[in-house]
Amino acid sequence: MSINQDTIDQLYPDCTGVMEDTPVTTEATPPTDDHGYKPEPEKTEGNPYSLDEGSLEDTLYGGESKVSLNDETDLSIIYQSEEEQAALRENLGYMASETGATQDDIHSLVSYANKQLITGELADPQESLSTLYEQHGTDLNSKLADAQELVKTIPELSAWLDQTRLGDDPVMINQIIRIAQSPRSQARLQKLRSTK
Repeated sequence: MSINQDTIDQLYPDCTGVMEDTPVTTEATPPTDDHGYKPEPEKTEGNPYSLDEGSLEDTLYGGESKVSLNDETDLSIIYQSEEEQAALRENLGYMASETGATQDDIHSLVSYANKQLITGELADPQESLSTLYEQHGTDLNSKLADAQELVKTIPELSAWLDQTRLGDDPVMINQIIRIAQSPRSQARLQKLRSTK
């Protein structure tokens, strides 16, 4: 059964001729105002350094969020390109949240690394070891093992410390030892050891 235009006009008198005069468009026009609608931010993949995304440790220690680096943290000595600096800033923030490091910890590490890279001073590994033994005594072996194991869980950091030889510097080692003793780092190391 087909309905003709006269029947439609009789049933809907107020709409007479509207359909004929109104152009039909198939493209949606974008709204000029968002009317309070805010699109949800794109979901990120979470912390790329997480051992087990969504784990209890991540929930307890905020592993999905990243530590915001201090604006004064100068990454231009490590990378000249602004894109590389931005990527490093983000990665350092995620590394910090995964290891329990604070904004100040990262700022201190980067500032010291910058100074050493500018001056070109390299630490002697044997002297460093003697200095560390004086500071930590018999606890050094276990603390150093934790620090080394923690750094190995972040391959880019491990490679960079080897390449620059800053991994032999007692000041850098001490800062990494301190971070490795944080509850977050200890939880990370315990999780790593339980999966072996």
